[in-house]
Order: sequence, then structure tokens, then C-alpha cells
Amino acid sequence: MKAEKLLHSPPKTVFDFVAAHHFENHPRWDPDVLEMNQTSPGTVGVGTKANIVRRQGNRRVEGTATVTEYEPDQFAAWDVQFGPFLLHQRVELMPDQGGAATRLRLSI
Repeated sequence: MKAEKLLHSPPKTVFDFVAAHHFENHPRWDPDVLEMNQTSPGTVGVGTKANIVRRQGNRRVEGTATVTEYEPDQFAAWDVQFGPFLLHQRVELMPDQGGAATRLRLSI
């Protein structure tokens, strides 16, 4: 799946929300994510891990997320694992409108 959206904020602001603070903000845009807590110490970067609790139908499933790519203001990626199910997520940020806006591209 791929999605793209133009956001009226500069790449630095968008990256801060969707990548640097991904684990605390993800539940704000995904109603099926009930909890997401960083388990690695320090700031987010390659190798950072988090536990996830997600609603799947009437069940709660638990999994993990690991940051696999992280380039500030440009892109970030995560591997998300629920049992044997592995999901690769990647977000790319491209400046638009002279840097006043950001074209966000999400691939899963």
C-alpha cells in the first residue's frame, strides 16, 4: 500500500511528529493502535524498539516495532512484528512550496 499527502508544514516539523516522536504520536492517527511505548533508552534512531498493543477485530494483539532507517527530515522506516506477521513501514518527506510544505509518502 502506498499513500501520499501534501502537508502545510515544513519537513522538520512533519518529521518531528511522524518519526522523532512516532511512538507517542502513532496512536493519534491510527485508532486501532491502543498503546505504543518505546522500550529502548534515548532518542529515536536506527535500532530503537517499542511495544505495541493493537485492536484487531474484537481482540487485542501485542507486537513490537523496530526503527530500521532514520534520516532526519527525510525518511524513516520501521519493522512491525505481530507473531509471525511482519510489516515494513516507510515514510519519505519531500519539501514542497519552497520548503513551507511537505509531501509525505507512506509505503507499507
